[in-house]
Amino acid sequence: DHIVMNDIALQTTTLSASQAPVHIYPNPATDLLYVQYQQPVQSSFIQVHLYDAAGRVCLSKELPLQQNRLQIPVHDLAPGVYLLELNGAQVIRSTVLKN
Repeated sequence: DHIVMNDIALQTTTLSASQAPVHIYPNPATDLLYVQYQQPVQSSFIQVHLYDAAGRVCLSKELPLQQNRLQIPVHDLAPGVYLLELNGAQVIRSTVLKN
């Protein structure tokens, strides 16, 4: 008997926020950071990751998308520079500041 396995290549598109159809505000943020998608999104939840300047994960959760908008709580984060990564149909990355 032979077992045949097919390799499937999945392609993920990674965009910066300036290339993606999103608006991230306010930046810098104090309590909440909002992500407004400019086009309809297929998913009702988006996986959100925030990394600090050292690359440590500071936030990793799946958040509900309501009217094409995410609310990301940042009030517990220390002031600084963070990398925001949004994993949906596309991966979107942006630098955000926390006051």
